[in-house]
Amino acid sequence: MIYYWRGASGSERLLSDHAVSIQALLDANYNQRDLEKLRGPSSPMIYSYRVNQKARLLFTTHQGSLHVLEYLPNHEYAQARFLKTGVLRNYIENLEESTLFIPVDTGELPSFSQESPGYSLSTGLDYYNHQFIHFSEAQDAIVHQRSLPLILNGAAGSGKTYVGLGMMKAWLQARPDDASSRCLYVTEETSLVDAMRNNWNHYFSPDAPDVIEFKTYADLCTMFNPDKTIVTRACFETWWSNLKEDKGIPLETAEAYYQEFRICSGLSKETYASLGERQSSIPRGPARDALYASYARYLNHVGSMQIDPSFSPWLDADVSDEHRYDLIMVDEGHRFSSLQNLLLARLAKEHAIVYCVDAHQNLVDQYSSRVLLELQLRDAGVQTHTLDKTYRCKPKVAKVLTQILENNRQIVGGKVDKYEASMISTPEDTSEGAFYLLSPQDVSKNDWLLSRAKGIHLAVVTHAKYVDEARHVFGTPLIFTPEQIQGQEFHTVVVYKLLANEASKQMIKQASAHLSSDTALKNTHRSKSKASQKDAPWAHRIFTACSRAQDTLVVVDVENAYWRT
Repeated sequence: MIYYWRGASGSERLLSDHAVSIQALLDANYNQRDLEKLRGPSSPMIYSYRVNQKARLLFTTHQGSLHVLEYLPNHEYAQARFLKTGVLRNYIENLEESTLFIPVDTGELPSFSQESPGYSLSTGLDYYNHQFIHFSEAQDAIVHQRSLPLILNGAAGSGKTYVGLGMMKAWLQARPDDASSRCLYVTEETSLVDAMRNNWNHYFSPDAPDVIEFKTYADLCTMFNPDKTIVTRACFETWWSNLKEDKGIPLETAEAYYQEFRICSGLSKETYASLGERQSSIPRGPARDALYASYARYLNHVGSMQIDPSFSPWLDADVSDEHRYDLIMVDEGHRFSSLQNLLLARLAKEHAIVYCVDAHQNLVDQYSSRVLLELQLRDAGVQTHTLDKTYRCKPKVAKVLTQILENNRQIVGGKVDKYEASMISTPEDTSEGAFYLLSPQDVSKNDWLLSRAKGIHLAVVTHAKYVDEARHVFGTPLIFTPEQIQGQEFHTVVVYKLLANEASKQMIKQASAHLSSDTALKNTHRSKSKASQKDAPWAHRIFTACSRAQDTLVVVDVENAYWRT
């Protein structure tokens, strides 16, 4: 089974006196409102469980078990010994091996009554990313399947990353005790790598912190090619600016070339030439041959001593087993070019690789990267599973996200991927969450917002040009662009002036008739037009920024037709 509380530990008296409450916690047979977090992620976690109207039971999670700390008969937290600075940390460091431990009976699944809103039937309870998490039946089925490669497709907050880590945990537990394994978690953004390493080491699997390597794709490039220099997209931009007219290629901008290179990079010339007209901006025929030749010229420009992570084939096809991984999880796989995803598959032994993707969060491509990935892994028997419910966002946030999806379909002409979600649905929850729409001038009038920004549970997402301004306004270091915050989540997210730049204003102006009309076509299907959906990356930036919010979403922006809906 995937890691969850393996039982309860603590003093014999506490375990005996409060056996009923402890078992309710172990079985997740309690009302969510009775559970309260008292200490944040910078210290060992302390939780309070409501035993009755007055009494509280304090506990933490230690080495995979629910560890009971203290009983408060009168709800007097000021008198709690373990809430005093340093007490819990010192206590954990000095826990003796003789601490009493009661294993949990896993013979039957926990039952959840109608009096326990916020939970559905589940096969386990885990502590992850500062939250208590349940596997749904659909998630648990994926965790325990052994057919790889696998594409995990799903909406923001549907649990793709958590299920992927769960698969790693279950896979490692199934290995013989004497087996040495190399596992890899890889993604694009350094901040996400750090966050997931922290989740694994401290919350998800504290007893096995070193069994997985957490790396960015650039880290891998450097590890396998220590003598070569990594170049940024500026290298491509410089090459394109000096490009003489490419006859026969119907593309006019650097962005168009870049997107088309991301498509053809991991395909053979023949496969690229045969792509359908929904997978490329170039019609079939000689123009695709010309584009493929242009891509080869760019690789020649990069040279043998430099690596462009998106396009350079830096890994040999016959890489030895000693340099490959027994299992790989690719988080935010939609961020990678077709070549990057192909090389990652080459690094996995026996096709043991899991890709987490979401079309709504692809901030680069106007076409579905999932379709290309399925094509590339078809001979390996790839399977795709879709998770269709978000467990991150409260209902009011989810309702806003659903409207954002509708706005985006109006702008891009329909779905980019036929399997992408049309709406964001949530399980029943006791809390509705909150949504606020403010003008930039209103921020200084909302003391609650500025006060919350002083903590670690509020993040601001903004356009790159407003990062410094947002840092000054909110006084927090937790300022991100949509690219940087992908894969992360916060209790409160402020989307600050994301659409205040000129390019966004022009785009909204062009789309205002569709956004403002009650009779505009609500197209939930892919556009029948074979024209490209060039505005998709822009639309996905908005969704990505807003979908990081768990409880409260605050949009601070200039008035426009997009937010007016």
